[in-house]
Amino acid sequence: MPSDSTLTHDIIVIGTSAGGVQALSDVVAALPPDLPATLFIVIHLSPQGPNLLGDVLRAVTNLSVRTPADGETFERGTIYIAPADCHLLVQQNHVRITRGPRENRCRPAIDPLFRSAAISYRSRVIGVLLTGLLDDGAAGLVAIQRCGGLTIVQEPREALWPDMPLAALELMRPDYISTLKEIGGLLTSLVQQPAENPRPVPLSIALEAKIAEGISDVMTEEQLGELVPLSCPECGGPLWEIRSENFARYRCHVGHAFTAKALLSDQRESIERALWGALRALKERAKVLSNLAKNSRSPNSSTTRDYEEQAENTEAHIQIITDLLPNLQLQRISVTASDES
Repeated sequence: MPSDSTLTHDIIVIGTSAGGVQALSDVVAALPPDLPATLFIVIHLSPQGPNLLGDVLRAVTNLSVRTPADGETFERGTIYIAPADCHLLVQQNHVRITRGPRENRCRPAIDPLFRSAAISYRSRVIGVLLTGLLDDGAAGLVAIQRCGGLTIVQEPREALWPDMPLAALELMRPDYISTLKEIGGLLTSLVQQPAENPRPVPLSIALEAKIAEGISDVMTEEQLGELVPLSCPECGGPLWEIRSENFARYRCHVGHAFTAKALLSDQRESIERALWGALRALKERAKVLSNLAKNSRSPNSSTTRDYEEQAENTEAHIQIITDLLPNLQLQRISVTASDES
């Protein structure tokens, strides 16, 4: 790595989600084999699915491509890919692979990578945000900018899923808004340019970076935001609201983090699970009530009529939930495709 007197933009962090495999292939294929920088990539992965991104990128680049181990020293001219179900963090001359709390319903998540690079290498960092759903990466890109690094957002109009680029543009003014065809050449140019003097790391960014390492307590959240009457969908704990101008995020005291959109998405899934459970219980209740009425020795008794009336009311409740579920399922399809990227 260069000395402080010859700072260059030699740390590149890239985040993407839905549509990201092809987008990354396009960017990486345009990079020269002697690129004087190190790349770190997070793409949202299913914990159970195979991680084939490394094989895809090796087919389009002569740069070395690795899935690193915790504590591994990193090298220039190498691409490091976050493993499934782990955060990838950049520290001084080495990486950390952690199973810290999920952020924006994801692990690996983009924001922890971006923050860790921002506080470790500040003005030497280039952050790149590509196609994806919801808004992971936007807060991390702001952290890079606040620490003096450069920021690039994919042109939303060409993104397969423009949500993540649009979320970043709503929150900040990046240094560059570029197409995939332009980003590779832009990175090749930027890594040759000197970086400005490092800026001090804001306390809030440093605190959030520590959380991804599993270092968190109630005092940390109290320094970051205000306790609000909401519960964490992941663990049920209280949430603190972190406000930055017109952008709200939420953290619980063990570190789970959500943008407002991610929180809504998780709440919707919790509601759906609850409704399916209620539907099952109501159908079982309707069956038992019908059997009681059918097997009654006194078909015209008030008790039998009461069973029949309860069964009819239960069937009405079943219909209400049955009518609600399709709308929730359609919403689920529209916001969770990123989990399958």
